[in-house]
Amino acid sequence: MTFFPIRTHFDPLPCSPFTKLVFGFCQKLKCNYGTRLCTKLKIIDKIFLCIITGKPVKSLPELLREYNLPPGLFPNNIISYEFDETKAKLVVYLPSSCELTFKDSSVIRYATRVKAILMRGKLTSIEGMKTKMLVWVKVTNVAVEGYRSDKVWFTAGVKKSRPRCAYETPLDATRVEEF
Repeated sequence: MTFFPIRTHFDPLPCSPFTKLVFGFCQKLKCNYGTRLCTKLKIIDKIFLCIITGKPVKSLPELLREYNLPPGLFPNNIISYEFDETKAKLVVYLPSSCELTFKDSSVIRYATRVKAILMRGKLTSIEGMKTKMLVWVKVTNVAVEGYRSDKVWFTAGVKKSRPRCAYETPLDATRVEEF
């Protein structure tokens, strides 16, 4: 059996439904102890998943990089994510609706749950992501055309390119009242 080192800081990794339930309950109570408990449960979940599958669980930025997407496409402060490789379905959970301003001054707003289909170089059928144009517009697709492409294409009503370098580093998002 292979042992994988466990990081002790908060990892944006997949977690069990029980951990999500505990985190959601403690978040409603605004319980700081629950956040620490949830972090410990995530570590236990990670160990359990490593033992069951025999392979390490990737962080969300690692998963995005593996699929040729910029690792900073989602905020650094996610709760967890789920990825079903057979259906290519990705679900990202965030603690609250939040907003992220990138290096190129583009702004993306995220719901508490973002769903999408993850394929090589593409994130399609996105639900729970908006971008600021003149008004907030729903983002439906994000794509990188080639492995060495320096552009990320966002489809939000119209298709618009943005520099890939602006999305290379995951950043902490700012909480917003409503999505």
